[in-house]
Amino acid sequence: METIKNDDKILLLREKIEEEELKLTQIRNYTPKTNRVLDYYGATYNLNTLNSKDAIIQLMVRLNMDSISAKDLGVFNDYRIGKYSIQDWIDDLKWQLEKVTRIEKEKELKTMKHKLKQLLSNEKKTELAVDEIAKLLEN
Repeated sequence: METIKNDDKILLLREKIEEEELKLTQIRNYTPKTNRVLDYYGATYNLNTLNSKDAIIQLMVRLNMDSISAKDLGVFNDYRIGKYSIQDWIDDLKWQLEKVTRIEKEKELKTMKHKLKQLLSNEKKTELAVDEIAKLLEN
């Protein structure tokens, strides 16, 4: 009896995970505003390979500080890093942060889903496998 209760709880959690996975697939596409290679105060950052949330956030904060200074000095519209505005760089970094966060969340959900599958009772695993085969044969 306890096994059935656990199996039901596990299946409910798996459904929630699948809903979260679906939400992640619905995240918008993004067309970069820059060439994604930022030469900034003597360092070069390739935004395509930047996968540390901390590094992305630090760059965003530094660019925002430049943005505030440029506004205070009245040169915001003329201030460029490479050929691109500060806001273009910040927008591209925001997208990269969203992408890295999404990848981390996908990994987390996959791990949870795998753990839950292992926790299902053998009877429930068999039942689900049989149901899956029956569904395939119906189509």
